[in-house]
Order: sequence, then structure tokens, then C-alpha cells
Amino acid sequence: MTLESITVLSWWMIFPLGIVGSLLHFAFDWTGHNRWAAIFSAVNESYWEHIKIAILSSVGFGRGFFYRVSSRTGWGFAAQ
Repeated sequence: MTLESITVLSWWMIFPLGIVGSLLHFAFDWTGHNRWAAIFSAVNESYWEHIKIAILSSVGFGRGFFYRVSSRTGWGFAAQ
């Protein structure tokens, strides 16, 4: 993949990342205060909870992006 295609793919990740982050914001209430949902979603309106949503969403999409790029370019863990 070229740098241009990686840049375009990165921009396309912004929209789904916003959707996942928005869904995680309310997932704790939607699941009836499930403890497993509390690990990934916001429990209250603190700064930590918003950072948790942003970090977990970004890491999840970043891992998917890494494996997609590495499988096409021949470098990284997915190429082995």
C-alpha cells in the first residue's frame, strides 16, 4: 500500500470511530449496568471515562488497520 492509500484509509476510520465511541458512551446504561460493559464503556461522566472510550476505540481500530495493512504489504505480525 502506498502512503496515499494509507492516509485515505485513516480518514475513513474517523467516521466509524465516532460511531463506536458514541455507542460505547451509552452501552453501560443500555445493558442494565452490566459489569462487563463497564470495562469498555463509560460508567459516569468523568474525564477518565471519556478517555477510556477514546483509547479503547482507537486501539481497536488501530489493531484492525495494522493487520489489514501488514497483510497487504508483507511486514508486521500478520505477514508471518
